[in-house]
Amino acid sequence: MKKTSISDLKLAAKDRLLGSYGIATGTFALVFALIYTLLMVLVFSMIGSGLMTSGNGTMGASVKSLLISTVFSLVIGALSSVMFVGYISVIMKISRGDRPVISDAFFVLKNHPDKVIIISIIMTVVQMILLLPSNIVSLSGVTEAKRFLLWTVLYVLGFIASLVFNMYLGLCYMLYIDDVDMDVKYFVTESVRLMKGNIFRYLYLHLSFIGYYVLVFMSLGVAILWVAPYQYMTMVQFYEDLRQ
Repeated sequence: MKKTSISDLKLAAKDRLLGSYGIATGTFALVFALIYTLLMVLVFSMIGSGLMTSGNGTMGASVKSLLISTVFSLVIGALSSVMFVGYISVIMKISRGDRPVISDAFFVLKNHPDKVIIISIIMTVVQMILLLPSNIVSLSGVTEAKRFLLWTVLYVLGFIASLVFNMYLGLCYMLYIDDVDMDVKYFVTESVRLMKGNIFRYLYLHLSFIGYYVLVFMSLGVAILWVAPYQYMTMVQFYEDLRQ
């Protein structure tokens, strides 16, 4: 079957958003504000308890810092996923002609949130494992030229591998929204199945928004309220195209 081009998917996304940008931008602002607030509460709690102190520069302090950052990444990843999957459910409703409400942003909290958290942990842990070699090298310092080169190579390889892995699992959350009663194994295997042969299309989809994020930077972040709904809607169109 002929695949729909990314440009056509973006046109379809614009068409779906017509007349619905208010709820799309409003919900995104709410989700972003909640995640930012949770992040600040967590950071200040860690600072207050002394967990984020830099230590004395020893290997033990470096290991402690790595462990803290690992736990921090898992917690933030899980919380962010719960909120942003709720936002995706709003975008999917708009795409299908339904009329979402602000409360739909909390979709996950009412529908097996543990499944979203497990998917998030899987993605975060695999990413950490793939970046572990570069982190081990960095623990002993990267001031020497050879060690810095080794760290750079390991980091780039780990980053590319984790990027590919996360793209293969890129449809898990949308599959969850459509079939909340299915198990995590189904979401993972079905996402991998759908993404086979479509990784470069999915990567190109995201790269095609680079210009828009330049505008976001130039607008001091304000334009994200319009760019994010557009990008998420395009991702939903990509998902719908593959499922057909």
